[in-house]
Amino acid sequence: MNAELYRSYAQECLHFASGMETPESKAVLIAMAETWLRLASRAEKNERGSGEGGSSGVRGDALLDPPGL
Repeated sequence: MNAELYRSYAQECLHFASGMETPESKAVLIAMAETWLRLASRAEKNERGSGEGGSSGVRGDALLDPPGL
């Protein structure tokens, strides 16, 4: 996944938050948007550090599929 996609997810969360009636629901969606934006920032740093090809050897699902298990 890339930073642009993460930012689009953040935008969707903010869009849905604007339509929420309860403050709790709105807060959850805003927190989700903030998380997506943090991920976008990290993705940009990773892209700059390893080039567009992602030569670090770590896949996006590395936490879900750890080596050796």
